[in-house]
Amino acid sequence: MSTACKQTADTFAKNIQPDMPIETADTIHYTFSDSGRKRFYLTAPQVLTFEQKNKTTQFIESKYRIFPKGVDIITYHWSGGEDMRLHANSGYWYETKQKIVGKNGVVVQNSEGGRLETDSLIYDQRAKKIYSDAPVKITTPTEVIEGVGFAANENFTQYQIKNIVGTITLQK
Repeated sequence: MSTACKQTADTFAKNIQPDMPIETADTIHYTFSDSGRKRFYLTAPQVLTFEQKNKTTQFIESKYRIFPKGVDIITYHWSGGEDMRLHANSGYWYETKQKIVGKNGVVVQNSEGGRLETDSLIYDQRAKKIYSDAPVKITTPTEVIEGVGFAANENFTQYQIKNIVGTITLQK
């Protein structure tokens, strides 16, 4: 009897596909704080959690989450006010690397009225930077700049566009 159970368990383990999520959740909200102050808020309609294991040891090397139905992030000033908002129609969060990748319809807005639009963006939480090699459109209260590739601080108040393809100055 125990042999049959063992075979069933072994058969089950062999049938688990490595690309299947270990967790799924709907309508998630993550709040991160530092010294009792809210610093980061992430919400998504759905999250799928995956683990990558070392092929030799089978130890978990990393964990990542996929947001197939979109993701919204808000970062906060130390004083508590909103710093930056990020929306993407889909995304990935690589916990070990502390990177969030936004895909498709990515929009970033800062507290100074700046707006970034692109189809691909990386938010490096460890380096406190956001960047992309994709085409970007940045709109400020005074101009619209289009280019390919950019890098910015995490609150998107200081940025550099790699290859500017057009600038329009807005008049009031």
